[in-house]
Amino acid sequence: MNRRVRRPRVKEPEENYFPVRGGLDLVTPPYQIAPGKMLDCFRYEIAASGGAKPIDGFERIDGRGIPSEAFFQYLEFDDPAAEVVAGTLVVGSVSGATGTSLLSGLVDFEGEGVLEDTAGTGAFLLTSGEFEDGEDLLVSASPVATITTAFTPNTELIDSHELHYHWLAVETFRSLVVKVPGSGEVRGVWRLNGTLYAFRDNELGTECIMYEEDPVAGWVVFVTPTLVPGGAYKFENSNFGGSASTIMMYGCDGKNKAFQFDGTTFTQITTGMTVDTPFMIFEHVKHLFLGFPNGSLQHSPPTDPTGLWSVVVGAGELGMGEELGDAMSLPGGVLGIWCNDSIHILEGTGVGSWFLRPHSKESGGIAGTVQNIGKVIFLNKTGLADFSATNQFGSFKSGTISKDIQSLIDQRKTKSCGSVAVANKNQYRIFFDDGYWLTATFNGRNVQFTQAHYEPIVRCISAPKRADDELENIYFGSDDGYIYKMDSGVSLDHEPMSAYCRLPYAHQGTPKRKKRYRELVLEVEQLGGNKLHLAYLPDFSFNRADIPEHNIVDVSESSSGAGVWDISSWNLFSWEGGNDGTGGGGTASGRMDGVSTEVGLMLYFDAVNTTTPLHVVNGVFTYFNFMARQA
Repeated sequence: MNRRVRRPRVKEPEENYFPVRGGLDLVTPPYQIAPGKMLDCFRYEIAASGGAKPIDGFERIDGRGIPSEAFFQYLEFDDPAAEVVAGTLVVGSVSGATGTSLLSGLVDFEGEGVLEDTAGTGAFLLTSGEFEDGEDLLVSASPVATITTAFTPNTELIDSHELHYHWLAVETFRSLVVKVPGSGEVRGVWRLNGTLYAFRDNELGTECIMYEEDPVAGWVVFVTPTLVPGGAYKFENSNFGGSASTIMMYGCDGKNKAFQFDGTTFTQITTGMTVDTPFMIFEHVKHLFLGFPNGSLQHSPPTDPTGLWSVVVGAGELGMGEELGDAMSLPGGVLGIWCNDSIHILEGTGVGSWFLRPHSKESGGIAGTVQNIGKVIFLNKTGLADFSATNQFGSFKSGTISKDIQSLIDQRKTKSCGSVAVANKNQYRIFFDDGYWLTATFNGRNVQFTQAHYEPIVRCISAPKRADDELENIYFGSDDGYIYKMDSGVSLDHEPMSAYCRLPYAHQGTPKRKKRYRELVLEVEQLGGNKLHLAYLPDFSFNRADIPEHNIVDVSESSSGAGVWDISSWNLFSWEGGNDGTGGGGTASGRMDGVSTEVGLMLYFDAVNTTTPLHVVNGVFTYFNFMARQA
């Protein structure tokens, strides 16, 4: 008699979900850390949804525009008479449009994306206007071809080549961007009424020169009185006149007199100080305040920064008793003043009503780190702090917000070189002189930290505090003389983006029970495109003695491929979202096969090119089966 063999029934996998929330956590014990936090990250930030997203890019700029917004036009020709070499300037005989050739020859794409030297078509970076059907294409005033079809710029292209043309256009545009002339690092960059200005020492290092962005040359000299080189410029846009036309730029650098600039006239401000070279500048209750060495704080007449200053020294001086660091107007019409080791509050509205009182004698603030992002955040010798929390509880320690990343703060707190508030992302960013920067993203009372790195170090930054278009445009200058726009494009100055984050070991509520892990599904939002460029590696190694609980990968190793991990062996997620090129919400699934009590997850984004779209990881589904209990 044949005996029927009964096959074991395969159980449906268990499902576990956790949202990706919380940012870096380098202090919580392994079994207690929330699954959606991060053990490590590099070039990821917290998105508006709360999920994890690669940072936006940055790119060099000058007065001629932004490379990532380059326009190119695809043209068809009739019997071209001459080859057009890449980089050649061409002009439309009727439209007057100008462009730069992106390819050598008048060429066509045939077959499977193979570039062949045949007459008929070409692509050009538009620098002005738009080419038209029927006009001649001129090189050095001589016709080289007649345009039969001029396609709409950046559209109506042969589908598989559109990104290639775009890449060529951006790269060509980028190659045309020029540095701020001179030598050494950019000393200052600022924006007033939509125009960008920069300061840099001349080639000999004997004088500092002011430049204005220019739509033809990139940068042109703006004539000022002779300026001593070597300063560190700080700026403030303020309106002392009350009308839209009286918004002006005010600046100082610690080497020269302070100045007022309205876009046309550069006026130096004489205060009467013996050494009239302030290093700190800000506006408060219609007075322009200037900070000098030895804790001296001076202010202008009300509403008149270039008027007659009455310098006060000695007993009546607004003296802090130690070196000044930063200052900011606070709710209630008072001024917060941060020194190296103390915080002071200035009350009143002018001479006769000023009242200076100490707020904290236990700690102060480091220069260049005070920002208002709905709450006042600053760096001191202990860590990042929330001033309102300090004020509420009366103890500085209670205001510290960076406990989750204290080890990172301790490594870099003496290296800060600037900060910025990013209002549209609810972010505070602080930059360090080794290229690293930390981001604090606020969501109500919660703060989430991430870290990143720029190859060009942020030496000066433009981020006016006025609630207009200046607020959402952030620029920085670096050692190489270029001005860069931050949060622009999806590349690192036209180098492909790479980023990673490492999520904690999740045990699905049963830290001691073994499981067979089978599948991962990401809840993900694709920000354009129809393919998710994201690799993953499940990690079942938590219990190995040679794997540390919190492993921070050094950026010098990881920036070119996450160094300590062999990225080439990682798996790729299968995108299950839209295919229309617009991105959108969806899921991405990936197989895994391992037995452990818990599983960690490492995600690695490596852009294929400089137009690869970004994404947001909002949550993770884990599918697994419990292993049979051993007797």
